[in-house]
Amino acid sequence: MRVYFWIPNSRKTFIFYFYNYFFMAIFLFLKNTILRYFFKSSHRRIK
Repeated sequence: MRVYFWIPNSRKTFIFYFYNYFFMAIFLFLKNTILRYFFKSSHRRIK
């Protein structure tokens, strides 16, 4: 995963990178919540 530090010269690239990081953050958040819920339910089943 590359991190771009420079300020993009055009507006299109800025919007592209902004949405890219935005959707990636949402995806990681959903993945963490789903994993947490799955582990909670599995622990409940074991007990």
